[in-house]
Amino acid sequence: MIEIRAAQERDINGMMAIVEEARAYFKENGIPQWQEPHPGETHLYPGRPDLLKDIAKGGSYVMTDGDEIVGICGIAFAVDPNYARIDGGAWLNDRPYGVLHRTAVKADRKGQGLAGRFVDFAAEEAKKRGIHDLRGDTHELNRSMRRLFESTGFKECGTVYMVDGAPRLAYHKVLD
Repeated sequence: MIEIRAAQERDINGMMAIVEEARAYFKENGIPQWQEPHPGETHLYPGRPDLLKDIAKGGSYVMTDGDEIVGICGIAFAVDPNYARIDGGAWLNDRPYGVLHRTAVKADRKGQGLAGRFVDFAAEEAKKRGIHDLRGDTHELNRSMRRLFESTGFKECGTVYMVDGAPRLAYHKVLD
């Protein structure tokens, strides 16, 4: 049975296995996402330190099927400094928002609608907090994530820039 729950430190190996599968998929498909460290870091992003920080802040979630971790997602309910500047468009509004980051599903579970369940979960969590908007971003070549955003009601809003200056397509979903 599929469940989504807060990640715990004991989940880190299963989470990293999914990150490594996604990293290999991106590399194989010419998507330069998750292939470099962030400025000042020595580990590839995202890495163990990033996931452990999310877990400690309560912003990391795993999707399980029985005892198996089949997906990961970072969900934050705070202002994302990378979203302060948006080029070629605008956010749909300036209200508080939740952000989906580092969303990935095990390679052998792709195409089963599992990533969409993270969007539904994030929407439920946002509403519990009185938040009515979700945002996210992805590399323009990451067609899987773009399809996920578009199929779950997000609108493409422009381009934002990560801490290392890398451009990302920005998406926004109004929940009400």
